[in-house]
Amino acid sequence: MRAPPTAAYAAYAMSAGCVLASLASPAAFADVQDIISNEAPVEAAAHAAPVAPPGVADTAEAGAKKEQFTVVPIPLSDPTLGSGLVAAGLYFHAQTAEEAKVQPATLTAAFALATDNGSRVAGVAHASYWDADRWRFSGIAGYGHLNLDFFGAGSLTAPQEASARWTVDATIVHPKLYRQFDDHWYAGAQMRYVDARQTFGTATGIAVPLAENITSVGAGLMIERDTRDNQFNAYSGSLFQFDALFNRTGLGSDGDYNAVTVRWRTYFSLSSTLVLAVDTRGCSRTGEVPLFDACFLQLRGFPLTRYIGNAMAIAQAEFRWRVAGPVGLVAFAGMGTVASRPGELRFDPASAAIGYGVGVRYMLLDSQRINLSVDLARGGGSNALYVSVAEAF
Repeated sequence: MRAPPTAAYAAYAMSAGCVLASLASPAAFADVQDIISNEAPVEAAAHAAPVAPPGVADTAEAGAKKEQFTVVPIPLSDPTLGSGLVAAGLYFHAQTAEEAKVQPATLTAAFALATDNGSRVAGVAHASYWDADRWRFSGIAGYGHLNLDFFGAGSLTAPQEASARWTVDATIVHPKLYRQFDDHWYAGAQMRYVDARQTFGTATGIAVPLAENITSVGAGLMIERDTRDNQFNAYSGSLFQFDALFNRTGLGSDGDYNAVTVRWRTYFSLSSTLVLAVDTRGCSRTGEVPLFDACFLQLRGFPLTRYIGNAMAIAQAEFRWRVAGPVGLVAFAGMGTVASRPGELRFDPASAAIGYGVGVRYMLLDSQRINLSVDLARGGGSNALYVSVAEAF
């Protein structure tokens, strides 16, 4: 069974807003849920103050966990949405000593994000665990108003000199249920409802879609295997994730389409202070795919909306060096490509997008390896700054 991380999950989980900013689509709320459901700790935040409702006595049972509540603000900077602030409140439910030994604490969270380009996001999430962590339920509901730049869609060869304002207003509800079926392995089922409105400004040189209201309703499957030694900043192990969502008119969706994502991350401890992290992922969309649910090139150095298609592949690596005390340095490079369909992907340096850069880390909580991350990346002839409380992968 995977051992859940302990202590200050709150400091990291509040980067949910950072994840929303980096993904920049209504479907991004799902990734907040992934963080909450897969990273929740046995213990509550190290600096959280216990909050006991009136009339509820503290348990004297050795090893039991009291309920905990904390609020965390986190700065954010990203080329997709600009600079801003993420704030969230986390409530960790009380546990008996027996529960605390075998499963994470049930968690209820609320989060909000605001940036200087006028984007706003707010939502709530909940994660429950039972039967010694053999079963996991997580759900998220939220609303986002995102001001993005649209550069065109289809492939890396599409014109990129001009952009149009792309505004997305979306509401999402996304529950998931997992069951452990082997050591480190979980399988699950999911449903997702998205109600989105997309509007576009005018631009010269690119084809701008018409404004449209879209309802997307789907059901699907997930498979995950996690052997990482730490969910926030792994030094060894790997994480495999498969996610398939089938949107159908019979469920209430405006169109039929399939969304499949596969991702594999692995970590190598080269010395006591040096780690090599590798991330590979692929994305495929088929059918009547709405633009907000397409494949985005998620590569540092590029705004997330720079390249959009129905197929995407990325490979990237990062060297992480713990220099002295809480200070660390990173160097990273990655390559990715998008296309209208998987068979058109050309994953080679001559035709793919390449991003690279360096960064500084300051460890905010050594027991959980939680860093304040500042990265300077270059891609496509321009520079981009990223600030968050999270590793890129």
